[in-house]
Amino acid sequence: MPLFTDYDRYDAVGLAELVRTRQVTPADLAETAISRIESRNPSLNAVTHRLFDAALARARDVDRLKGQHRELVKEL
Repeated sequence: MPLFTDYDRYDAVGLAELVRTRQVTPADLAETAISRIESRNPSLNAVTHRLFDAALARARDVDRLKGQHRELVKEL
């Protein structure tokens, strides 16, 4: 999956709005954040507990639940 290249242009509220309007998925944002951490952390040593698999799983859960919600609304 391609990384979200405009990540630097948004704060948390802006990223949430992009997710809400389905311009980007939570999994896209998680993958981008993980990639950025992996590229910068060796020199910074800021992230000591790498829970990347858990973060991706949660992001994919949100994607899945949003899809289920969309289908439920269509049925109503």
